[in-house]
Amino acid sequence: MRGSLNECWEPVLRGAIGLRAVAVAREAADRLRNLGQVESAIKLAKTQTAYPDFIRWQPLGVAQGYSGLAIFCAYLDECFPGEQWDRTAHNYLDAATKGIPGYTSLPSGLFSGLSGLAFAAWHLSLGGRRYRKLLAAIEEILLRQIVSHFQYYTTRHEPVPVNHFDLISGLCGIGAYLLRFAMPGP
Repeated sequence: MRGSLNECWEPVLRGAIGLRAVAVAREAADRLRNLGQVESAIKLAKTQTAYPDFIRWQPLGVAQGYSGLAIFCAYLDECFPGEQWDRTAHNYLDAATKGIPGYTSLPSGLFSGLSGLAFAAWHLSLGGRRYRKLLAAIEEILLRQIVSHFQYYTTRHEPVPVNHFDLISGLCGIGAYLLRFAMPGP
């Protein structure tokens, strides 16, 4: 529920060091406001690491994608209301959805697929008041994918690969998102 984080949040650092930590975090976060700058950083990321195979940017992803940045900006909006972080979050959600046409088959997982995009959209939706059409479209696709997965698995007798049912990329991730329907309140 939006707004509840400030009520239970307690700073770990206090005094001058706490103020400095918040200032540094805010300075880093402010760099995220510029989508073009972030896109440039994404393009350079593989050339700036000794582990380029771990850079797997997927626009609709939560782990390495715009959906994750949208969630982060929504949190910043809760911490610093009135600073237009919700607008920045919206821009990242929009960037995440623009990446969808690049997929031949949409992944459904929580970390890099539609479940993550749905989670981000729901988190930004203010309890379902915003992004209704986007959520309905994503959920329709997810439900079709779930039915397809279950039809496939119920006709097979060989072992199912872990990534087909795990939290990160499989059915458990979809289930984690869908659990929001079982929760009371927004």
